[in-house]
Amino acid sequence: MGVPQLCWWIGFLLLGLIFVPHNMILRRLRGVGYKTEPFDWRAKGKFNLPAEYWKIRTQHGWSPWPVYSMVLMLLAGVGFILLGFVRPNEAGAQPGW
Repeated sequence: MGVPQLCWWIGFLLLGLIFVPHNMILRRLRGVGYKTEPFDWRAKGKFNLPAEYWKIRTQHGWSPWPVYSMVLMLLAGVGFILLGFVRPNEAGAQPGW
């Protein structure tokens, strides 16, 4: 496995792991009565969830790290995927899946 493929795997793994802090935020918000649909995949709903958590986290004594980790995983995941596309393969080989 070359470096570009490794970067892609790391990037996609980080993007997939975003669901861990997302579910933590979702469970905490549901615990205080915030209404959400379980499979609501609209962009507005997904970006609104961390914002709502951020607004009420100090009232309940929650940590800000789930929101921070979501943002960091998103940026790092996209960065690794882009790095995998930019970095050339060893010995001029064609990219292969």
